[in-house]
Amino acid sequence: MTLVADPFGSLEGLPNLLAGHALGRFQAVVVFVGVNDAVTLTSEKSWERNMGRLLRSLERDTLDSTKIYVMGIQPIRTVPVFDSLLGSVANTHARRLNVRTERVCRTVPHSVYLPLIDNAFIVSGRYRNSTDYRLWGEFLADEMAARLDLVRDRHGSNMVSPVQITAPPEVEAGVESHLRETRFDPVLALAQQSFGTESAAFVLRDHSGLRVVASVGPTGVNPARSDSMSATVVIQPGALVVGDTETDERFRGKPYVTGPPFMRFFAGFPIESPSGERIGILCVFDPKPRSRADTDIVLLRQLALIIQHELQAIRS
Repeated sequence: MTLVADPFGSLEGLPNLLAGHALGRFQAVVVFVGVNDAVTLTSEKSWERNMGRLLRSLERDTLDSTKIYVMGIQPIRTVPVFDSLLGSVANTHARRLNVRTERVCRTVPHSVYLPLIDNAFIVSGRYRNSTDYRLWGEFLADEMAARLDLVRDRHGSNMVSPVQITAPPEVEAGVESHLRETRFDPVLALAQQSFGTESAAFVLRDHSGLRVVASVGPTGVNPARSDSMSATVVIQPGALVVGDTETDERFRGKPYVTGPPFMRFFAGFPIESPSGERIGILCVFDPKPRSRADTDIVLLRQLALIIQHELQAIRS
């Protein structure tokens, strides 16, 4: 979990606050903003325009399975320092902004508007205490849990939804036979050209472990071996970018670094099943190191999603 916060921020400045954060590794994003905008009486049109920009940006930078939960502006007079006549004016304006927020959320597919209610908060003094925040967290957790695509077995344990691959994280035999085709080559060629690397590969997790389904450029020692960077991407959330493997103690000295393909730079993004399990990766790599900051993770994610969608089309 990652918290990005600015107690004096506004909706207009939120995209800049989020810049540089790897949002593609999260399954849920919670947006809580608006108290300052309500107090300063930000115009409704400006609020709606900026909310639309924010949500569309979040949708672009997150996974297809990610839910964006937009919290309504809390009743302003529940904020102890605004429990006054000024708070009443801001409270009325906040309700108007919430109406605009709900309207925008209906136009962005992965966004969910969650209105806050007065009894989700306790005005216990000038500052909030742990009881206030616990009630707040419980309210949010209940609202989010009600929207999760989960089913429970008779013992009450969580199970993924019925659309999952039959035997995760393995790939069904019927799908596997199709993967021997060259349908992924154009995506890999585009990845190789876009990132200016010698090689790109699509690695899949099947019954025997990790294997390279398709690749362009030299791969040398199997980049899908169990101690590889590909294996690291499969078991961790989000992308993995290694600017120089010789300076990373996890990978320096590995055969694929000291020998062909002499992998010094590596960037990989996970590919998921419909139920959200990581079943493979798209990766690009090169014998020359480079700055991690120059790696376009958003582009890598988009290319990985193309392969992900192709896999789902094969299954259907």
